Amino acid sequence: MKKLLLSAALVCALGADSFESRSADIYGADGTFVTLVGASADMSSDLGSCALNLVSAVTGGQTLLGGACQKSGDGCECEAIAPSDYYTACQKEGSCKFDKKVAFSVDGDALVLDGAKLPKINSLKIFNASLTKPLKDNNQNSVNVSWLVTDGADDETLKARAQKELDDLGDGMGEDGPWGPMGAGGIETETKQTLKYADDKITSVHHFSVLSYVNGYEYEYRNFAGGKQLEQSDVFGDTAQIVAAVNKHLASDYASRVDKGEKARERDIASFAVQKGGLVVVIYRGTVSSNADGEFEVFVPYSEIQPAIKLEARRYFE
Repeated sequence: MKKLLLSAALVCALGADSFESRSADIYGADGTFVTLVGASADMSSDLGSCALNLVSAVTGGQTLLGGACQKSGDGCECEAIAPSDYYTACQKEGSCKFDKKVAFSVDGDALVLDGAKLPKINSLKIFNASLTKPLKDNNQNSVNVSWLVTDGADDETLKARAQKELDDLGDGMGEDGPWGPMGAGGIETETKQTLKYADDKITSVHHFSVLSYVNGYEYEYRNFAGGKQLEQSDVFGDTAQIVAAVNKHLASDYASRVDKGEKARERDIASFAVQKGGLVVVIYRGTVSSNADGEFEVFVPYSEIQPAIKLEARRYFE
């Protein structure tokens, strides 16, 4: 195994505000993708903590790792996250113990995940920022972001974006403030971006943002090609045909959860992830069923919607 250079750059750390950028290598194949921030290949002292280095690992659209990690031989071993349907099944059996471990290490330009070698796809950057704005009565607004940078933005641009998120919160104070009485103690937001899919043509990112005290959140997929974010109009040709395909799979894949007669509409498929072989569409909670049912992720094979995809966007699916 050869060494990889640690490339973590602290951009700024003044007072309560901090900015940090790190290199992020993307590995993946066959639906499994790993984001690894720069470290030594043998996971030695440069690593510090295996958990620090492993930003995300997903397979089949589900998070694979997320528990405690520890050094193991020339690599790391981490607790795996149980599949989404595991607890439903195990509760019926009366026992819910899930103690699967997953090992990973770096071997040249590949990452070995539980014995499977994943080639390196791309090198991006992770940008972290934590900012605060003092308010009266010793309260404050705060913004914490962890962005997977896909548009090549430099650190100064990213710092300005984080500052704008903080400024957009306003003062948030009192009955007449932008957040009403719930904003009286200040507003806190936390935004995290993780990899959904990547290849040499396109990168799809899962964007999740939580707005504390107001009980709001943003959950969507964003797609990037050539450093540019793709909008729905860049990908969809015949949107009505794509909506019909989404509803077909909603009815078959989630028959027991979708309310009778409810269907997705064009405005309901704005959040989607493009990947080789198909389209993943997020249907938000409360759209076709009760809020308690949460979001629905619908996979539509490319073969079913190929005529409805714009000619210039078809290469992303093929």
